Amino acid sequence: MEEATSENVMAGNAMSRRASFQFGTALVPGPAGQMGSGIGKGLSAGTLSLIPPTDIVAATGETRVVDGVPLEFQIVSGTEAPAEFNVFVTPEKTFLAAEIATCSLHNILTPRGAKVRDARAWAHYLDEAAIRYAPQSDAVISSHCWPVFGRAAGTAWLSAQRDNYRWLHDQTVRRMNRGETMAEIAEALEGAPPPGNATEWSTRGYYGTISHNAKAIYQFYLGWYDAVPANLHAYPPTERAKKLVDALGGAERTLALARNAFAQGDYRWSSDLAQNLVFAMPDHAEAKTLLAQSYEQQGYGAESAIWRNQFLSAAHELRNGRVDRGTTQSNDMIAAISTQELLDSAATLFAPEKPGPRGFSIGIEIPDRGEKAGIDVGTQALIGRVGALPDRPAAVLRGPRRALLALLFVKLPVETVAKMPGVTIEGDPAMLQALADSLDPMPHGFDIVTP
Repeated sequence: MEEATSENVMAGNAMSRRASFQFGTALVPGPAGQMGSGIGKGLSAGTLSLIPPTDIVAATGETRVVDGVPLEFQIVSGTEAPAEFNVFVTPEKTFLAAEIATCSLHNILTPRGAKVRDARAWAHYLDEAAIRYAPQSDAVISSHCWPVFGRAAGTAWLSAQRDNYRWLHDQTVRRMNRGETMAEIAEALEGAPPPGNATEWSTRGYYGTISHNAKAIYQFYLGWYDAVPANLHAYPPTERAKKLVDALGGAERTLALARNAFAQGDYRWSSDLAQNLVFAMPDHAEAKTLLAQSYEQQGYGAESAIWRNQFLSAAHELRNGRVDRGTTQSNDMIAAISTQELLDSAATLFAPEKPGPRGFSIGIEIPDRGEKAGIDVGTQALIGRVGALPDRPAAVLRGPRRALLALLFVKLPVETVAKMPGVTIEGDPAMLQALADSLDPMPHGFDIVTP
């Protein structure tokens, strides 16, 4: 629950916006548009929900009987997800490898954004699966792949994937310890295919890529900083773009260089130049058109479906503008998470620069959940605590948790919240309104391809 809510609520807005690029949700399916995601056709457009678990599996080898079916679990947390397990379906002699083995190289760090994953642990768990479970499995199945039948074939399939992640990890770390940067490592490993890559198609980069994963492994150990001081305090993108365009000789010179790179088929350099011109001059139509064209060519040439989607989504927004799709948060997801998680999420909306009173506390009582909580509104941070009311609250909001959601996230006026069934307010309602006014509204999108 903690990891599901952390990923989908705390960073949900930024992640969902980036995911629209990764999965090409605005693209029309077809030869020049969205053609899948590499591990499936695309994201479901159905209802998002979350049901809290009633039982927890904590260790490899634990068993449960679910609906009459005996299951044995392998804990693989820290691999494709921070909390994850594989399942051996005992009577059917079938091993479910979840998402740590599928018909494509997976992501050590997904482009939509998430916590970076541990490639070394990933390889270790695949090794354990290949030794402990595959030899007794008549079939190996996974979340994004067709079955692999036969014990020898299943063992070989899991072993090939193990070798792939191990190679990625070890060769990245080897070069990292020689002083190579993440970009240098990614470029080098792209030109040195891993063992079995030419014959074992499930290790190829139809979803994750060698380039992206090598950078992720570098980040896992050393972070984003490459130890070059010029990159320690570089200018932000727009300011840097203006200075770079000026240094290159102005807009027309930069555009000419970008066009020349495009004509020579160097779409990476063309897009680099054109992107800086667009950030320096967002209304430069010719630069935006050229940038869209260079992105499209890189998308058409990408083996990874999600790299293709990102390039083509960027081109689509440059040509057509951004379409905001509103909030992507699920009501069921919000309802299922803890009140402490909600208060922590509200704290990420706190805007200290907004005018209004500071240095007061608000009490919260949620009778239907048997919970009491407090919010301290300081000058620089908002601190929420579940367990007891503050000593001297300026106001107390008592009622169902949806009233708290309406005040903090929907930003309904206090007088409207006060009229909701079961709601009472003690103390000064103006201080409740001051709390709500100190929070930013839930964001619904942001620019990526333009400043």
